[in-house]
Amino acid sequence: MAGVKGTDFDHIMLYDAFTSGPPLMLEALGLAKRGEGVHFFAEGRSTPGGKLPINTNGGGLSYTHSGMYGIFPIIEATRQLRHECGARQVPNAKLSLVNGMGACSQPPARSSSPTTARAAGTVGESAGPGYCDRRNESTASATDDGCSTTSM
Repeated sequence: MAGVKGTDFDHIMLYDAFTSGPPLMLEALGLAKRGEGVHFFAEGRSTPGGKLPINTNGGGLSYTHSGMYGIFPIIEATRQLRHECGARQVPNAKLSLVNGMGACSQPPARSSSPTTARAAGTVGESAGPGYCDRRNESTASATDDGCSTTSM
């Protein structure tokens, strides 16, 4: 994950269109063991002042979910790193992670030649318009795969 460990992050923004999303993402990112992501939240480790503050703007479920929430976690992470968040500021925040549960808008077409995906995707065999090749996400980074984040 871009040369950092999960313990290196001071702050995390997770896409939370559904309450089940953040615990599952914590597990997929290796920040919680499988089946234990929900306990991370229940034990208060995600709160301001907790072990790893998450969704400090309230998240999509509390702050805003306009149907296009993706830019708001990026804005909050940037504000945290600039130390512009007042009462919700994570002390000494230096490294933040923004992660989303991406979905592809259509299944891949079958083709024998590699195609560059047109919408935030990777170069991958049989990619089509709107298709984001997520087969190698566990080792991908923002600089090598064309997708904006490394996730699940």
